[in-house]
Amino acid sequence: MNRLPASAHPAERFEPRSETERRWHGYRLVLVRLVCLSLYVLSVGLFVASIPSYIAHLHLLCTGTAAACTTSGQLTPGDVRRLHELGLSRDFYATYTIVLVSMFALGYWLVAALLFWRKSDDRLALLAAVSLALVPIVFNAGLINTLPSPWWSLSHVLSVLGFLCIVLFGYVFPSGHFVPSFTRWVAVVALVYWGFDAFSPHFLSVSRSCVHDSGISTSSSTARWSMAR
Repeated sequence: MNRLPASAHPAERFEPRSETERRWHGYRLVLVRLVCLSLYVLSVGLFVASIPSYIAHLHLLCTGTAAACTTSGQLTPGDVRRLHELGLSRDFYATYTIVLVSMFALGYWLVAALLFWRKSDDRLALLAAVSLALVPIVFNAGLINTLPSPWWSLSHVLSVLGFLCIVLFGYVFPSGHFVPSFTRWVAVVALVYWGFDAFSPHFLSVSRSCVHDSGISTSSSTARWSMAR
């Protein structure tokens, strides 16, 4: 008669403990929520504030290298000629680019808001929400670089923070822990490196690509290994 309850006890004890380890409580929860909301508002605000300057930026012709033109999003004279052949103008290109980028950004913000609304007391969910909220800042350098100097500096800080959050999320997903445990030291090295490198452009420039590839691949491999378990 007592076998079923006895066998259910380990699972009952394990599940609440694993969940409570990932949850915030009390004043910490309030503080973390305020920080996340602030980052969310800053991400949206800086993105929207950069749209007018980015539209003007897209109307300028790029005379640099192909890589530089791709990064900046500007058209080359050859691109403009091809647009005219299709009956399109630079106004169309600028509007199309802004709408496309804004739609992707809105998607990330909506998912981040949903995670915050439903799981704002869960550490992993909050990390995912912050990472998603900052993605439009992290991966839209051409847009953010058109901001004036003071606001560009703030957006650069958010971009670095967002990138570090994305890397950290790759190491702790899906359990919320570093699995295997030694990966926490790999994560520390990667985060410290990218933190210094972001604010010191010449910091370890020779090994930048190597550390980038190893850091991203290790975090993704860790996530796959953890999910396989």
